This record gives sequence, C-alpha cells and structure tokens, in this order.
Amino acid sequence: MKSEIREFKEEYLIRLKNDAKELFDKNLPVLTEEKFSLTERTGNRIIYEKDYFERRRFLCVFGVLAIYDSESRKEYIDRLEYVMSEICKERCWALPAHVDRFKDKNWERYVDLFASETGEALAEIIYRIGDELDADLVGKVRDNILKRVIEPYEERKPYDGWEQSEMNWNAVCNGSIGLISLYLLESDKTRQRALVNRVCDNLGYFLEGFGDDGTCYEGLSYFTYGMYFYMAFMEQLGKNGDYKNLCTLPQKCEAVAEFQQKCFFNSGLTLSFSDGSENDRYRIGLTSGLAMRFHGVTIPPVSSAAHYDFDKCYRFLMTLRDLEWTDEYIKTDNRSEDVLVRNCYVLKNSQWGICISQDAGMACKGGNNDEPHNHNDVGSFFYVAGDEFLLTDLGAGEYTKEYFDDTLRYGVFCNNSLSHNLPVIDGSGQMAGKQYACDKFESDGEGFFKYSIKNAYGNWNLTGFERELIYDFDTDNLTVRDEFVSSGCLIEENLVTQQDVTIKEDEIFIKGKKHSCRIIIDALSPEIRILDEVHVDHEGNAEAVKRIIWTVAPKGYCGKCSCKFKIEKVE
Repeated sequence: MKSEIREFKEEYLIRLKNDAKELFDKNLPVLTEEKFSLTERTGNRIIYEKDYFERRRFLCVFGVLAIYDSESRKEYIDRLEYVMSEICKERCWALPAHVDRFKDKNWERYVDLFASETGEALAEIIYRIGDELDADLVGKVRDNILKRVIEPYEERKPYDGWEQSEMNWNAVCNGSIGLISLYLLESDKTRQRALVNRVCDNLGYFLEGFGDDGTCYEGLSYFTYGMYFYMAFMEQLGKNGDYKNLCTLPQKCEAVAEFQQKCFFNSGLTLSFSDGSENDRYRIGLTSGLAMRFHGVTIPPVSSAAHYDFDKCYRFLMTLRDLEWTDEYIKTDNRSEDVLVRNCYVLKNSQWGICISQDAGMACKGGNNDEPHNHNDVGSFFYVAGDEFLLTDLGAGEYTKEYFDDTLRYGVFCNNSLSHNLPVIDGSGQMAGKQYACDKFESDGEGFFKYSIKNAYGNWNLTGFERELIYDFDTDNLTVRDEFVSSGCLIEENLVTQQDVTIKEDEIFIKGKKHSCRIIIDALSPEIRILDEVHVDHEGNAEAVKRIIWTVAPKGYCGKCSCKFKIEKVE
C-alpha cells in the first residue's frame, strides 16, 4: 500500500502546483458588505462564503508550497506576501453566519472556526519561513493575529459556547490558538504558558465528546476536522521541551483513532448519519499520523483519500500535513496494512451497527434525537450495494440560517425522520430532544440487531415498537422486522431512496446505475405508494428523493401488529 500512498502524494503535490499556476495571475475576489449582509438578510451563506474560501485557497496553495517546496520557494513568496497582506485588510476573519453585528460591538474580532484557522495558517507561515518574508509584513501579520484571535480569547473566559464544548469547534479553535501561542509567543513564556494550559484543559472536553468506543457522533468529516487540529497541536506541543508533561495522548485516543476505518465500505461509500456524506473522503496525512501512533489503525483504500481541493474550505493546516505526515509515514518501517473486507462493528456508546461485506453492507443506529448535528433518526438504517446507496441516509443538507435554528431545523426535509428509513406514526415523524431515544440496543456482533424505539415518537398511543435487523454476510440480504403495539395509531412503513423504483404486487424493485435490490414484503398485497420529495444537498443542489410507503395498521387499530420485509441484492 505504501507505493500507492506515495503515488497519491505525488499526484496531490502536482495538483497543488497546477493550482498555483492557475492562481499566479489572478487577484483575490473582493469581500463586499453587500454579500456579507446577505446572510443576515436572507440566511444565504453560500454567496459570501464562496469568495471567502476562494481567498483561503490562495493562502493554502502559496503558503503550503512556499513551506514544502523549498527548491521553488522564491517563486511562491512574492505571491504569498500579496495574499497575506490582502487577508490582513479583511474587515472580519469570521464568517457572517457566526457573528452578530447587532449585539456584539466587537464583531470584527470574533473568534470562530475560520478566524482561528486563518490565524493559525498565518502564524505557521511566519514560524516556518518568516526570515525569508518582508520584515514589515511579518510584523503586520503578527499584530493582526494577536489582535483578531489571541487578545479576544484572552479577554473572555470561557470564550463563547465552543471553548469547552464536546464538538469539533473546540478542537479547531483551541488547537489553532494553542499552535499560534507556540509559534508566536516563545519570547513571552508567561503569556504562552497561560494560553497553552487553558487550551489543554479545554481539549479534554473535546475528547469527552467521543464515546468510549471512539464514536464521533458528528460523523466522519467532523472527526477528520477536529482530530486533525487536535493532533497537530499535540505534535507541536511535544516538540517544545517546556510542555513535555502535557503532550501525552490520553488512552481514549486509540479508540477514537480507529473510528475512521469503521466508516468506510469496501466500495468507498461512507456512513452518512447526521450531517455526514455518503461520498466522504479521508485525509491521507491525518490517517498516516494516526497509523504511526496507533497499531490498530488501518488505512482505507487509497482511492478513498481526499485531494487537497476536495475540501472547498482549503484548510492550510490539513494540506501541509497531508504532505509532511504522509512523507513521514512512507519512511516508517513496514507494518500490517491489511484492510478487512468483511466485518461487523458494534459501537455500543453511540448504538451504531455497521456490517461491511465484500460487495455490500448496511448500517443502523439507535441513539437519541439531541445528538450533535442532530437528525431525528433513532432506529434508522440504510443499505448499500457496491458503490450505490439503494436505501439511503441523505446526510447533510444546505447550511442555512434555518438549518441551525432549533425552531425551524426539523422543517428541513433531511433533518426530520420522514427522510429516513423509519415508520410514520399518525402521519408524523419523530420528535426532537434527548428524551426521544432508543431505550434498548442489542447485537450479537455478527449481523443481528434489535432495539426499542417507541419513545422516539412522543406518541402516547404507540405503546411498543421494536425493530430487528438481520444482515446475512453470505447473501448480502437484509431482513427487517418491526413489531408494534398500538392504541389506535395509523402505522405506515417508510423507506427512502434516490434510485428508480418499480412495484409489482408485494415486491419493490430499486434499480441504481450498477446495482439493484428487491424488497419482499411479508404481508397480503399491501397498497404501496411512492411520494416524490426534494432534498437540497450540502452544496445547495436540489435532488430528487422517493419515499416508499405502505400501511401496517389503519387508524383506530388497537393491539399488536408487525411488518417483516426482506431486502435482497439482485445481481
């Protein structure tokens, strides 16, 4: 595999250099007040952020190449200096979606994910190659970093809700601030130590956000984001002899490091629970770094690794370490790199089950409806064949103002349970809140799962609901059995797909571009309906979705009832 990794890294570098050629004669797009205020007026984030992240693309490309490609450094430095100067002219480094100009008089100095990242990138460039940059520019950049990131952080404790949170904002912001402190404050040890100690204390909360089984409830891309900044800070901390007592990785990190490999099916598809994505990618640098430190970490197929431009936020820290940490991994002694093609993972803390076979797989979840980036999806599952989702979990939608407003969030289709493979009770889906949860989750570790999820609906007339799933690794078939106890509920099954659907009596055929499945319902000729829905994906694109619905118990039915259906992969 190391030869594949080496080839990937070389292609990665070539693509980065080709981007530099494209950007050499271009100016940075202008950030305007009109576009900034658009988020406040309409909730639209995409228009301003497109220009903002294009500017960060310039910083990433020329900053990384100026550091990594020492032989050609001089040809990148002039362009890099222009970019750094322009970024210092920005009125606000944070995104408009993260600031409140009406309530915060210091909004221009608000510290969010991207203000932190910007400060870290500029600080690391100064730390690495500052001696080769214009001295006046270095002074200006340093002053901007301290004014926009470090001083606001020092002035408020805790700094907003992210400082001691259990999500990736904690790791990205605190990790960036810790790195800035190590890079820029070596001459002021008292100030540096105070910041480093504070950051280390806060990062403990970040690790608490993972289950003891290593689960990142926010999903794969959020795992990558948070862990990359966490590991980068811990590595730099270890290089500074003053902080040797703080740089030991907690034991829990080993389980966390192994989470990523459980998210990949053999075709390269990925878990899309919550705000995840079915076509996510892993970062080769982070994965190489984790594999060097933890024996249990395996590297997914290189075909599933992300090039630097897969992430349209163009993160400097991650791109630089994709090159440097991968180089370091390639030079290490050979180690086992076998990737299991068949496995059943049971993550008890998150109540996730994942079955991965050679050519197919499934995943299911219990949990509760107050998880990070929550979707109302307690008890849901999805089914994949090859590189296609046949029964899907849509993952993240477009990030708008409404998407993060708890009073409006579940009006967004992909966030409510109607967009998941879950029954509909009395025409309604599940409720949002921690109390709407799975109260029992069992598995034999070989493809059998059973859980109780009646409480997720908040419907007093649904007095029992247990779901049983059996995945057969030999046939790739999945059997689902739902058992209900009703006091007059209308109970309907609800399956979700983005593929073509045809119905023949009690059988449903789902056909993708390459793969298909047949769903056989164990009932007397149910009336099957198909409803067309629209999902707006994370990039703002409208996608067609089909909901497949049939009745299990009519309104007014009292007593026990059940529905069994089998999903068979069709060659």
